[in-house]
Amino acid sequence: GKGGENEEEKRERKDRDRIESAKVGTVSAIGGVLLSLPLALSQFSGNAFNQFADVGATALSCALFGIVYRYAVRENIDDFQLKGGVVGAFGLVRGVGQAEVFMDVASNNDELSFAAFAQAAAIC
Repeated sequence: GKGGENEEEKRERKDRDRIESAKVGTVSAIGGVLLSLPLALSQFSGNAFNQFADVGATALSCALFGIVYRYAVRENIDDFQLKGGVVGAFGLVRGVGQAEVFMDVASNNDELSFAAFAQAAAIC
């Protein structure tokens, strides 16, 4: 452990760390959902369940991003490459995942065209 911590101090430190992670996850999820709402509402297709699932997926991915970012930078606060790498990796995974879903939907609806590829690329 750190220094001469006893078991009670270690447990208290872990509990404080979990609370801070929960706060970061909550703020990240709320922020991500609020920022994605205009796009989500503009693409509303009348299926409330799908819309709710999309918002839930956004909230979950943003919460996870916030927690991972917190852990990645808390010891290396001045490491700008690490910060940029974490943000870039999150953006890449999120964007490619969204583009893949878009392409699957387009191919299932026989709408696979240059425009579909362009829209999927714009998502990334």
